Amino acid sequence: MTNLSCQTLEYRTSDLVGVLDCLNQLGSPTLVGRLSEPLDEAKANAIFDGVYHVLLSLVKSRREQLSEIFPNLTGLLGPLFYCFVTEHQTVSRRQQTKSLNTHAKAKPFSIITTFAPLSDLAAQNFARLVTTLCTRPTNQAGKPSTSTFLKAFGKHAPYLIAEYLSIQTNPTASISKLSIRNAIVPGLYALLDLCGEHERDMVMVTLDLTGKSLFKNLYNDYLQYHKYTGKA
Repeated sequence: MTNLSCQTLEYRTSDLVGVLDCLNQLGSPTLVGRLSEPLDEAKANAIFDGVYHVLLSLVKSRREQLSEIFPNLTGLLGPLFYCFVTEHQTVSRRQQTKSLNTHAKAKPFSIITTFAPLSDLAAQNFARLVTTLCTRPTNQAGKPSTSTFLKAFGKHAPYLIAEYLSIQTNPTASISKLSIRNAIVPGLYALLDLCGEHERDMVMVTLDLTGKSLFKNLYNDYLQYHKYTGKA
C-alpha cells in the first residue's frame, strides 16, 4: 500500500488494473473454502478496511491513471454498498437467505457482504473514499487543480447513485440502519456534486416509481442540506 502512494515509483495503467483485479478476487465463490480459518464479523470489517485503504491510496496518488480505467473502479465501488445492507425483519428466513445468496453471487466481496451490515466506521470510511474521489485536488499553489478527472468521473457517478437506489428499493434487504445511512450520505452528496441535469436524468430512467420517489427525496435533501449551504 505504501508503494502505491509513492510518487517516485512509476506504475503503468495495466499495473493498476492488476491491483483492482486482485481486489475483485474477493468475490470468488470458492474463496471462503480456501481460507485457513473461518471468517467472522471482525475479520470481515478488517478485510473491508484493507480494501478501503488500497482504493484510497490509489485515488489520492494515481488519479490521472485511474481516469483511464473508471469502469474497473466503479465496478468495485458499486458493490461496496452491499456491505451495509440489513435484511428486513418482516421477511421470512427463506426469503432472507435467498436474497443474501443472490447478492453474494451477483456482486464482488461476497466474503464481506455475508456479514453485512458492517460497522458504522466502515460506512464512514466508504463515504470518505467516495468524497475524496469526487473532490478536486489542489495544486502546489493551494488552488483547485484544472484536472479533467472530475468531469470524466461525473459520467460514472450516476451508476453509483443508481446502485444505491436499487438497493434501497429491494423488498427483502436495504441499507436501513440509520447510523449507516447517515454515514453514507456525504458520499452520495459528493456524487451528486458531479451530476448535472443530464446525469440526473440518466439515474431517473433506471428507476421504478419507488426509486424515482427516493431519488427526488435524496436530491431535495442534497439541495437543502449540502449544495445551498456552501458545502458543495
